[in-house]
Amino acid sequence: MRGARLVLVGLVALAIAGCTKAASVEKPEVVAIGNDICRSGLAEVDEQLEAVPKEDQADAERHIRREVVAAYRNMMNELRGLGAPDGEGDYLEALYADAESGVALVEDQPSEALDGQLQPFPGLDQRFDNYGLSHCDLGSSLTPTG
Repeated sequence: MRGARLVLVGLVALAIAGCTKAASVEKPEVVAIGNDICRSGLAEVDEQLEAVPKEDQADAERHIRREVVAAYRNMMNELRGLGAPDGEGDYLEALYADAESGVALVEDQPSEALDGQLQPFPGLDQRFDNYGLSHCDLGSSLTPTG
């Protein structure tokens, strides 16, 4: 019985691996769809930043941790879901991982992120631009305007 379960688990794992291996995606497609993802994702980040409670610091920090960080993470998950053109997966994965490290900083230091003291995405905007993802200006939402 145990052997049959192991075989079944192995077959399910192989089926899942086969189903999750997407067809090769082309760079223009990643750039076009990725820019759309970033536009809508950053609009959500901006919306959540506008909704940060102003009167209570603890509520503001909680909102940053729950809503703003979630919006950034959702955007990164959607970008990852696009896949990568052949030979470009390592570059994109490093880019997304660095962005997620910045999101973790925002989560760990929400007050500093909100008041502009924290720069969680140094150099990332240029790296996204270099790839063609010019609408993935992650740091712009956290830049104080006043």
